[in-house]
Amino acid sequence: MARKIRLKRKPFAKIVSGLCIGILLSSLYRHKILSCVLLAEKCCRTVHINYKVNIGIDHLKFNDNHTVPKVVKTSNEGLDLNSYIHKNDKRFLLIGVMTTKNYLDTRVVAAFYTWTNSCSGSCKVIFFSSEGSTTEKQIPLVSLDGTDDSYPPQRKSLLMLKYMHDNYINNFEWFMRVDDDIFLRGDKIEKFLRSVNSSVPLFIGQAGFGKKEEKGKLFLNRNENYCMGGPGFLFSYKTLRHVGPHVHNCIDNLLTTHEDVEVGRCVRRYTGLSCTWAVEVRILKQADSITRQNIIPSWTKFKPRVRGEVLAWNFLSKSFISDHDLYDLDFSKSDINTPLKHALADSINHVLQVMNKNARQKGKRIDFKDLSYGYRRVSPLHGADYKLDLLFTFFKDNGEEMTAPVRRHVYLQQTFGEVEFIEDPSTASANIEYKESNSPFTFSSLGQGRQSLEIIHFIVPLAGKVPVFKRFMQNYEEVCLKDKEMTQLHIVVFNSESDLSSVKSLIGIVRQYQKRYAGADIEIIYADGPFNRARALDLGMFQLSEDSLLFFIDVDIIFDRDVLLRIRYNTIKNIQVYYPIVFSQYNPSLICSISDSCDIKWTNLTSDHGYWRSYGYGMVSTYKRDLISVGGLDTSIKGWGKRSLLEVI
Repeated sequence: MARKIRLKRKPFAKIVSGLCIGILLSSLYRHKILSCVLLAEKCCRTVHINYKVNIGIDHLKFNDNHTVPKVVKTSNEGLDLNSYIHKNDKRFLLIGVMTTKNYLDTRVVAAFYTWTNSCSGSCKVIFFSSEGSTTEKQIPLVSLDGTDDSYPPQRKSLLMLKYMHDNYINNFEWFMRVDDDIFLRGDKIEKFLRSVNSSVPLFIGQAGFGKKEEKGKLFLNRNENYCMGGPGFLFSYKTLRHVGPHVHNCIDNLLTTHEDVEVGRCVRRYTGLSCTWAVEVRILKQADSITRQNIIPSWTKFKPRVRGEVLAWNFLSKSFISDHDLYDLDFSKSDINTPLKHALADSINHVLQVMNKNARQKGKRIDFKDLSYGYRRVSPLHGADYKLDLLFTFFKDNGEEMTAPVRRHVYLQQTFGEVEFIEDPSTASANIEYKESNSPFTFSSLGQGRQSLEIIHFIVPLAGKVPVFKRFMQNYEEVCLKDKEMTQLHIVVFNSESDLSSVKSLIGIVRQYQKRYAGADIEIIYADGPFNRARALDLGMFQLSEDSLLFFIDVDIIFDRDVLLRIRYNTIKNIQVYYPIVFSQYNPSLICSISDSCDIKWTNLTSDHGYWRSYGYGMVSTYKRDLISVGGLDTSIKGWGKRSLLEVI
């Protein structure tokens, strides 16, 4: 019985002893072998960094017995790189193109004889391939020793940067890495880079984060990215000077199989830079144009010689704006209008971009909170000037988040864009004939309107308002009837049993003008039922031809002769309708004191007397055909307004 028990214990003893041996071996592997892999600088004795084209290798001995190659240029069987880029040349951009042996006679040849010619004399291109690559073409080719054509080419890409650093760091301001299947405009790239300061570390490209399924596997921290290899990326010489000497450390510490991710990691490790974000690239040109020469542009663009040339500053805030920009600002809402809001938003965004430069690296950020007040003026020659009192919120995140309110006075200049000439499609195919005329305006065959003598049909809906109608007819008489302008007046009067006296008075006023101007076309159209503006306009144009030029106008509007000119010019058949912007005057009893006499003329177009209805679209001129083509007017709406003609047209 005892013998059987001893036999059963033998397998158990073997398992225990094997487990102990396994633990000892794993501990030895972890402390001796794995540590050597992760800390190559401390225990690995060989560093493989060799390139070969026209180069030889010397090994320099150091105190720790490490061996690091020194590059020595020799001759080249193909294009001699020494003659292609002279040792003492000072050029601007070096483009390194990654390729393989399979594409030396196809993509490389096509690229070298096509887009590389777009580079001027200050731009040079070198092709980098694997070890043993040769070509009979006169092409600048570098064969990188110790590399092959396997994908992904992390080692090849990093060694290319090492080669450019060791050989050309003092010859170029910018270095670029691209693939062999790309097409570049060297002149465009050079134009962009000429506006950017190369004396500061920059890493420019299209920022990437990896695919969704790779999230967390690329070993990127929050707010870290990399420049994607497909579009290519750029280094300033300052960046390459920091990264180049440490390429071997980056090769020995690869964490992923992505070449562009590892290049970005190497740059970030030794410079602290991530790939530029789109917003950062946008402001590079603007910011560096000031710091490049260390000269701040002058705020004063124009020096007035007399008092009349002084440009006035307009006060603005969220609740009040001054009265200088009458034609641009909407005073009825006591607020900053939409165009000015967009201009201020663009200016403030630019301020934030400048203030938040390198915010991610510093762990600090400033956000816009509010506009307290400001001043604005516009120079017709230069652009808009701003003096703004802005409120910001300061954020700091260095372990513990901290916020604080910040107030700053900001001085900005917003320049005009370049002048652009755009052809008017309505005049592109017109045969313009010159005709002598005493008038400075001629609309014979330009397509704006049809003729300078084209009839304008005024359509006026009317119900009551006898005193206002008298004023309208007096104005119409002065502008149209006395000078026999080519106009017709169609008055749509609503019969109301409750106000028959007003209807009779309105008809009597019209009869007087019909007798006084027998040849004038003044028509009365009667409508039954309650007042309906859309129905009145529809009745007014009912009997007119489809080519008639219509002008819908209310009875309380006063106009001058220039309106006729603008209607004919701005109303284009099948293309454009015209909405005049109306100025609404305040009631004189509200703006005039009781003791002082107040004579307010309708030509007083200031903020003290009224405001511009930039949001109103009740007055419109259009061709009847165009109105019919969009479905006409909605006559189901009762009373005044409730639907703008803009919604219809």
